[in-house]
Amino acid sequence: MRYSFSASPFTNAKNIILPTEVIIDTNKGVVIVREPNLIGGKEACLNMSCTTISINSGLLFSDVIVESAGGKRYVLPGFSRMEAESLLSTYSKAQGGMREKENKINRRLARRAAMEEDMRMQREMERSEEMMDLEERQLERIRARMDELDRLEQELAQKRQELAELQNQASDARVSRTSTRRSNKRKVLNEEQKHQLTMIQKVYERCIPITPIFKYYHASVPDGMVPYISFSDLRSYNFNIRVLSAKDFFNEDTNTYEKKENGEIIASYNSIEDLVADGWVLD
Repeated sequence: MRYSFSASPFTNAKNIILPTEVIIDTNKGVVIVREPNLIGGKEACLNMSCTTISINSGLLFSDVIVESAGGKRYVLPGFSRMEAESLLSTYSKAQGGMREKENKINRRLARRAAMEEDMRMQREMERSEEMMDLEERQLERIRARMDELDRLEQELAQKRQELAELQNQASDARVSRTSTRRSNKRKVLNEEQKHQLTMIQKVYERCIPITPIFKYYHASVPDGMVPYISFSDLRSYNFNIRVLSAKDFFNEDTNTYEKKENGEIIASYNSIEDLVADGWVLD
């Protein structure tokens, strides 16, 4: 709405022809002050929110005072008392309406800001949930890989055990085949071998608590190992050749070979003749 208020023409000659005018435009939110003259004139357009209007009333007429926030002050005389009071009332209502509009706008902006904040928080929560889901899936994959590694380690240990059993079986079979092949050979002993046969037979017959050592290192004896016959084999008439390392076998204090029972069997024979025929010589 646009409201116009003019000074009374009965105050001075100027107001009869060109009266001073104050216009309140509520649509644009401005106060327009016009002071026309025959030559030129003054007109000011002031923002209503930054303007104050007051009146200085006399008996019949009033002065309208318009002040802006920038420090400009307009004193407009010649308004009837009723016109001035109507102007002030209209200005007050317009200002109240503007304040209400501003409050509505501010409330609308506040609601919009709150909605935007809620949407932002919701997006962040959704993003956090997505991150948590992603981390959970990664943890599940890691657990699955660890379980797979444990399963593979168990399978590997089982395969190693099976391989060790197969190696032991192959070693036993090789020793058995060797002893069988040697026993099937025709035994032709020379005089020295006959002497060795007699000596070893005496060892087995007397079963004395000594460890017979062989001074002839057969091709099947590993380097650094000492071949011998254990006391338990003597008592049970088992014709086995065992080996131990020299440092584990020889007693430096007594300068003798100690009696050993736990050596590895490298050759087995069916008889003493087979043992002697294979080339073993007592030390």
